[in-house]
Amino acid sequence: MILKDYAVVLKTFDYSESSIIAVFLTRKHGKIRVLAKGVKRKKSGVSASFMTGNICEIVFYSNVGRDLQILKEIDCRSSFSDVGKDLKRLSIFQAALELVDRSVIEQETDEGIFNLIETFFALLPLVDDPWAAFFTFETKLLKLIGFFPSILKCDKCGKTLAGEGFGINSSSWCARCEKCVTEGMILISVSASSILIDMENRPMNDIVDLRLDRKDRREIGRFLHEIFRAHVEGYKLPSSLGLLKGVN
Repeated sequence: MILKDYAVVLKTFDYSESSIIAVFLTRKHGKIRVLAKGVKRKKSGVSASFMTGNICEIVFYSNVGRDLQILKEIDCRSSFSDVGKDLKRLSIFQAALELVDRSVIEQETDEGIFNLIETFFALLPLVDDPWAAFFTFETKLLKLIGFFPSILKCDKCGKTLAGEGFGINSSSWCARCEKCVTEGMILISVSASSILIDMENRPMNDIVDLRLDRKDRREIGRFLHEIFRAHVEGYKLPSSLGLLKGVN
């Protein structure tokens, strides 16, 4: 069966001297692995389309019983080239690709994740604080895959947590107000709590002016990292963020 779809390039690796395997997240058919024959040859003219993060229109031969599909055509529609000289944004961009690749099961369809990536990539060159955009992306990705915990009310007494600090249990992932917290919980300050609630509920396009101070960034980053580590098999801190050690 021949299918056409929009897809973002998550990663590629060599298959032979002239061919590669590309991992795409498509809009309608989920994450797929595709064999792209002959694209490394100079005369193919499409090798640049396989840069990670490119959003392309692809045509491929699909076989439901096969893990590897066959690429027929590819046409790059947008590229993340605008931030190529900005180390921080480029590293965050690559980290988002790594997270999606680890979080999404192959051939599991969720158009919302594709739309989230598309919005995030368009927004990242424009935002004041790329970390705020990245953490908002992580929050919304966790919601889409069903792992973002409820942080609106205390699990024990029912108190609303808006405008309040809270603690969260790293095994049950239940939030508690400051009066109900117990030893060993991950603690989130009032400031970080308000930002997290905003990130969860505001549209992705509405965080262009959001900025985080160092304390809030560390709290929120640790909180999101622990959720991914607890729920996503094989998760580790995206390797691309290692490029930023010593920069921030």
